[in-house]
Amino acid sequence: MTQQALRPDAVFMRIVDAIQARNPLQRKMIASVLARPDPVFWQRVASFSEHFEQLLAKHGIAVEKVADCYNKLCKDMLLEQIKFRKTGRYSSSSFAEVAQRVYHSEKEMEAMVYGLAMSQFLWRNHYGLFDYFIDTIGQLEAAGKVKTYLEIGPGHGLHLAESLRTFSQAHFDVVDISAISLGLSQRVVAEFAPGHDVDFHLKDVREFVGGSAYDLVVINEVIEHLEDPLSMMRTIAGLIGDTGHVFLTTCANAPSVDHIWLYDSVEAMRAHIAEAGLEIIHEKVLPVEDHIPREEWTERKVEINYGALCRRAGAKHV
Repeated sequence: MTQQALRPDAVFMRIVDAIQARNPLQRKMIASVLARPDPVFWQRVASFSEHFEQLLAKHGIAVEKVADCYNKLCKDMLLEQIKFRKTGRYSSSSFAEVAQRVYHSEKEMEAMVYGLAMSQFLWRNHYGLFDYFIDTIGQLEAAGKVKTYLEIGPGHGLHLAESLRTFSQAHFDVVDISAISLGLSQRVVAEFAPGHDVDFHLKDVREFVGGSAYDLVVINEVIEHLEDPLSMMRTIAGLIGDTGHVFLTTCANAPSVDHIWLYDSVEAMRAHIAEAGLEIIHEKVLPVEDHIPREEWTERKVEINYGALCRRAGAKHV
C-alpha cells in the first residue's frame, strides 16, 4: 500500500489537510511524510485511520479539533525549544505543578493525547520508535515469552493497542496517575483492540501491587516526566522476573511543557538503566538532527529519542 491507496476521505488525510490549512509551516514536513514509499508505514496509517475515525465519530470529536490539538503540540514544543536553547534547562521542574497544570486538565490532556497520536505517524522519530516497539514485541511473541504484561502511563494508547493485538493470550495491567489519561486510553483500546481483558488502575506504579513478576513492563515517554527517574527504573526492575523484560523509551535534550528530567546524552540514559539494575539487550537511538556527527551530540545539545529492551542485570535467562 502507498499513500495513493489511502482513501482521500480517510480521517487521517482529512486531519492532515486541516493541519496544513491552519498551520502552513507544517506543509513541507507533511509533504515529506506523504511522499514516503514504505508500504508497511501506509498499512499502519490506514489501520490507525480506520479505528481513529470510529473513535472520533463515537465521541463526537471533530477533525478540526484534532488538527488544533496537533498544532498546539507543535507550537508548545517550539516555544519550549526556544527557551531551552537560551537557558539549557527545561522550564518545568516540579511534578506536582505539571500534574496540576497538565495531567489533571481535561483540555490539556486531550490536546496532548490527540496531538501525539498524529505525531506518531507525522514525526520521523516518533514513528521510528513506534516501528521499533512493534518489531520488538513481535519478536517477544514469536518466542512465547509474554503471558503477563504491565504498561505504565499509556498516553495515547496506541502502543497498548498494538500489544493487545500481539499478545492475545496475555493478562494486561495498565497503571496511570491521571484519571483523564486513563479514560482516554480506555477509549482507544475500546476502538483499536476491542474484546480484550485489561485491568486499568488509577495509581502511582510505586504503590501498585499487581503481578509478582511481569514478563513485560512497558513504559513509553514517561521517565522524562519525573523528578526522580532512577527511582522509577528501580521500581520497574523489581517488577520483572529473571526471564522478564522492560521496554522503555525516553529522550535527551527534548524540551516540552511537561518534561522535567533533562538527560543530556545517550550515555546518561544508559547510566541510569545500569544503575537501576537493568542491562540493555538492544536499543534504538534516533537523533532529530541526524546530520550532526555523533561525537558532537552532547556539546551541541542534539535532541535524541531513545528506546531500549532491557532485562534484569545478571539474571539467568532461558
